[in-house]
Amino acid sequence: METVCCVCFKKKKGDKWINGTPRPDHTISHGFCPDCFELVISRVETVAASRSTSDPIAA
Repeated sequence: METVCCVCFKKKKGDKWINGTPRPDHTISHGFCPDCFELVISRVETVAASRSTSDPIAA
């Protein structure tokens, strides 16, 4: 099974994430590479912070 980042499509090779095309004969699992995970979390935190200050129901 190969793990592929659902954002940038890098694939996990051991402890590293590399550019490459997944092999067609492998089952693919999707996840987030560390760089994309940090980017997505940062965006989620920004949206959550803006909603909590402008929407009293969200607080």
